[in-house]
Amino acid sequence: MKKYLALACAFACAASFTACHDDDDDDDQKNYVADFTSSSAVSYIPGAQTAANKVGLNAFLLSDNEGKTDVACYMYASEQEIATPYIVDEEGFENFYGGFCPTAFDASDESWDPYRPASGSYHSGSGALVCNPGQLCRPIFTRRHFAIDMSALGSAITLGDMEGLWVCPTAQYSKLTTEEGRSELGISSGVKNVEIRFYVYAYIKTLSLSAGWSAIKELFATNIKESDVKSSSYAVLAKCDASGNWTVNKNWQYVDLDDVEDYYVFEASLAVVDASTGSTSKLLELQGDDVDGGNKLNYCIVDDITLESKSLF
Repeated sequence: MKKYLALACAFACAASFTACHDDDDDDDQKNYVADFTSSSAVSYIPGAQTAANKVGLNAFLLSDNEGKTDVACYMYASEQEIATPYIVDEEGFENFYGGFCPTAFDASDESWDPYRPASGSYHSGSGALVCNPGQLCRPIFTRRHFAIDMSALGSAITLGDMEGLWVCPTAQYSKLTTEEGRSELGISSGVKNVEIRFYVYAYIKTLSLSAGWSAIKELFATNIKESDVKSSSYAVLAKCDASGNWTVNKNWQYVDLDDVEDYYVFEASLAVVDASTGSTSKLLELQGDDVDGGNKLNYCIVDDITLESKSLF
């Protein structure tokens, strides 16, 4: 009897193949949200970023807590000092130099200024990623796990296209809205009609399972330059009008990456642009901790990197 019921179901599905196929598509479109509050794997990248290595930095790929996607992190730490699962504490965060680093603090704890989110909360959960773009340390994130093991095969199947992410300025940006704060940041009254934008660049559209790790190493070794492929979606973290008045968007903003969804590697970037033309502006430089007296505006917070989650069946 069971045999006949199975055959009947098979014929019914065949007769209405389009409907059955649509159901499968619906299942395939479920989203996967990466969580980096702890890292399930840490991959040391030997020889990565030659220039960075000269100043004692090491490059790592941190995998999210399910080992399905990675972010690049640069630290004053050796391979032996990074344990798995990797949870960044206060001491560990002090070793952070650039790229992405999981937060080690409560989002509302003002003692963690200037690195905490300006919103005073994470987009979801108890943590997010501090993002610091730099000349030596590029904030790379991926849509599959590139560790040197066979688990990469599984992630290639279970994760689909990139969907998007959420971004928020750091608490440091709040200083832009007062004359005293701007003076502290070293920003002159001549800075007008500019926006500080968060962009995402995309790399590697075709990738074989065996070439994943070598492709990542090549990107690091060449000290990635801005790709010609940039998502049309971006977030404006702060803007200054023609009269010199600053506005900071303290809310979390979604950056939709549908137009670059089928690439494998992405890079976050912060830029100061002319508000009227969108072209790069030289009126303001975003500086990090490595600059004496730096304004520390070269930081933002990224949360809930979201990808399409595919069914294995």
